[in-house]
Amino acid sequence: MENSTQYLRITLEGTGSEFIQGFITVAEYQNFKKFQFDTLILDDGEGWLAYLEANREKESIDSVKEAYWEYNEVSHFTGLNLRKFTIEVTDEKNEQLGSYTSQEFREEFEDSCEENNLNVSQDYGHSLDSKQNDCLVTYQSQEKITLVFTLPGLSNFDPLKLGFRLVCTDEMGYTTPDYGDFCLGIIYDGRVYDDPEFTSFGGSVHVFFES
Repeated sequence: MENSTQYLRITLEGTGSEFIQGFITVAEYQNFKKFQFDTLILDDGEGWLAYLEANREKESIDSVKEAYWEYNEVSHFTGLNLRKFTIEVTDEKNEQLGSYTSQEFREEFEDSCEENNLNVSQDYGHSLDSKQNDCLVTYQSQEKITLVFTLPGLSNFDPLKLGFRLVCTDEMGYTTPDYGDFCLGIIYDGRVYDDPEFTSFGGSVHVFFES
């Protein structure tokens, strides 16, 4: 029986991304490039957000979506860069039970870590053959992300029981180029924890177009 007063808190913090992929028509891509030319916004990320903002101000646009997150029929997730986050483990008394970088953890517990990990790439990427003639839009932010997981009823931490829910962008619906590998959540002692306290701030936006 779980002790309701005991818990582990596992905090992952580092650089991460909101990653979104969807399609626009060739005509819409051409409209976007004309908007960039007219406004002299050369950066694709800044220009794409400005283009969508301009469309929101028009009352008669039906064919163009109004927000970057609506272009998500291929993929959409937010996660930590697999090689760029820290792991802090504390108990209910806020006593530290473990502290690692993600790279250190993988090197020290490589065998058990790989066995405990869960690759969910196929759940977050979809191939849509009917859209092959359109233009694929990839939106990727770079921001600081903190994920805090509370594991109730536990007082001892065993690193050999810890794994991660992973997304590898080169294993999703559209595999090139590779935009990196990401951690979405944790697995501890076989149990998936995917509803953390989430905070993020700062960062930049990159947008890529492929036809």
